[in-house]
Amino acid sequence: YKDEGEIENRDGRLSTHHEYFNKFMEKLVQNLSQPSAEGHLYRVDTRLRPESGAGPLARSLQSYLLYYESRGELWERQMLIKARPIAGDISFGDEFLSRLKPFVFPKTFFHNPAESVARIKARIEAMVAGEENIKLRAGGIRDIEFIVQTLQLLNGGRNPRVRVSNTLSAIDRLCEERLLTSDEADTMRTSYIFFRTLEHRLQTMLNTQIHSMPQDRKTQATLAKRMGLHTADELLRHVDMHLVSVRKIFESVLSLGPKPAEKTIAAIIHHSTDEKTTASVLENYGFQDTRRAARNLSALLAGTSITQPRDLDIRSREAFRSVAGTLFDEIAKTPSPDLTLQSLTGLLTSQKFPEQTYKQVEEKNFRRLVITICSVSPRFAKSLARYPLVLETLSTDPQWLETAAGAKLESVDRAVDFKNQQELRAGLRHLLGIATLDEMTSELSDQADAVMREVLADEQRKEELDGAPLAIFALGKYGTREINFDADLDVIFISDEGAKTTSDTLEKLATRVVGLFSKVTEKGKLYDIDARLRPEGKNAPLVVDRTAYASYLRSRASLWERQSLTRLRFVCGDEGVARKVEKDVENFVYETPLPSDWVDRIVGMRRKIETRSRIRSSGYFDLKLGAGGLVDIEFFVQMLQLQFGKHNTTVRGKRTLDLLEHAAKVFPAAETVSLFTSSYNTYRRVEFLMRVTLEEKGTLLPEEEKLEVLAKCFDGSTGDVLRAHISDTMMNVRGRFLNAARIIPTLR
Repeated sequence: YKDEGEIENRDGRLSTHHEYFNKFMEKLVQNLSQPSAEGHLYRVDTRLRPESGAGPLARSLQSYLLYYESRGELWERQMLIKARPIAGDISFGDEFLSRLKPFVFPKTFFHNPAESVARIKARIEAMVAGEENIKLRAGGIRDIEFIVQTLQLLNGGRNPRVRVSNTLSAIDRLCEERLLTSDEADTMRTSYIFFRTLEHRLQTMLNTQIHSMPQDRKTQATLAKRMGLHTADELLRHVDMHLVSVRKIFESVLSLGPKPAEKTIAAIIHHSTDEKTTASVLENYGFQDTRRAARNLSALLAGTSITQPRDLDIRSREAFRSVAGTLFDEIAKTPSPDLTLQSLTGLLTSQKFPEQTYKQVEEKNFRRLVITICSVSPRFAKSLARYPLVLETLSTDPQWLETAAGAKLESVDRAVDFKNQQELRAGLRHLLGIATLDEMTSELSDQADAVMREVLADEQRKEELDGAPLAIFALGKYGTREINFDADLDVIFISDEGAKTTSDTLEKLATRVVGLFSKVTEKGKLYDIDARLRPEGKNAPLVVDRTAYASYLRSRASLWERQSLTRLRFVCGDEGVARKVEKDVENFVYETPLPSDWVDRIVGMRRKIETRSRIRSSGYFDLKLGAGGLVDIEFFVQMLQLQFGKHNTTVRGKRTLDLLEHAAKVFPAAETVSLFTSSYNTYRRVEFLMRVTLEEKGTLLPEEEKLEVLAKCFDGSTGDVLRAHISDTMMNVRGRFLNAARIIPTLR
């Protein structure tokens, strides 16, 4: 089916297209194949679909394209040569097959498909060893089909005339294009007709699906007469003659030429190497998944991606060949060549002018720029592929990285574009060493502020609510301007108690703002808004009345809310309302006397938060919530804020690293602050790499291959070394945190 979506059933219930069409196909297959008193219609075999019996019967067009591009096998190319639409939307079926042509008929193979076809055929023959199977044995029907398909695969990428599905028609075309001699074509045509006729006579005579010659002489004699021959011996002589003739052609077509002695990328590009040689070359460059690396190399050379069809001209292919050796030498030096090549392939094949792009890659600085990006961040590589003008701008105007753009909403799509591009800019600044990680998180927070201001202002204009007494505040890491990629924005909406605008109007305004932020567009969405830190949590109205909020703080707010409000920051809206709220919050957080057991309660709360870690086994490490994780360090600086904030206003509303810098001046154990500072930077760096390298949103340290990639990108070590380092760090931080909690109440 064409696209993902929803469809309404007869009962009014909505089903996804995936659910609907799979149920529909199950019913269709059942109706075609179920037995009845008169027999059944057809045997229906759906095992040639992606993932065979384990895969869904129906998929979207995009799902098929992605499957074949990333996982398609040679036998699937062979199978798809014969594909044709037979029912339903025939024009869409033709479109589907047209989109698959770059996969079925690639312009370049990095190992001769003849070897793989011969190996497949050898396995088939081993399965029917000892049987006189005219379809599967050496020289039989399958040999003819495999000869035809191999020649089609080898030549179809450059010669559309050989792309025909009917075997006899294909033999004629291959002969016309001088890919088969006239004698070979005549032999194959005659043998194919003989074998298929024999197959039909055999099956109609025995009324069963069979491909093996009968063993008893009487049945053989009857079959001979049905074939227009006189005796069983004459029939067997004809069978043997055709088997020998076909096998001779099969061995000629599927024989491998001499293998290149040189084992380099250039050898793969300029010669049809066998699979073993190709794998060996790619292993020498450090690739673990050599099949995937070969597919990526093919895409770079041919410029063909079935999701983005491209037919590179000779100049573009030569431009790639000229830089390929240098490019792969440098890819081999990156932490994970597999990750680098995968990202680089997506980035370079997305560019509008491939010849120009490959010539740019020849330039040393540009090549190092894209390899640096692709070696660490598939996320940034995908963003550059999505916004090719950004890569062009980077190559011609590096100052683009220095200047943040202003947000212009106009539409949610435009706002998402702004967010995506400015996130990319901030990430690249850090990745390329222009900005620290702390500066990057500040820039990401500034971008979120810019979008928040524009969205609120635009909605106020639309509803003629300019000057509405509504203020939006940030909390959590958003409040201290420390958000990372994919962060939720913790916010609270507060209105003035004496406002002329009704509370319902302001509630609707806030609801629209939240809705726009979470709206999913073709280019993604803005941010997930989390407003649960308001009084009474998610069950309360979005907008909090300022007077009621001040009363709540004085009478009912808990210690954990006091702690969380150390991070409150005004983002946008009515500044008059904001100043009043800030005063109310500062009075509550810093002027209200702390209870005698406040530190014990905070430590108890920290232990409770710890139990929310998704996996608590000692073998797993949650960098944020786990014992000794980020939250330990954040709680440490927040306790210092509560202890000193009344008399020292400079500690109010500060970022974690700034507070750690201040802590070095007031906390007696310097080694504790030093450990917290280095650990905080470690956790944040690992978190950053999990977002941009592994593209994972969580804070749970990964395992196996992902951990190895993470370790290589973090400091060039192994997964075991990184895991041990994180384990030791968390254990040390937890010990220091508990000790610091005992000291903080004694500080003055």
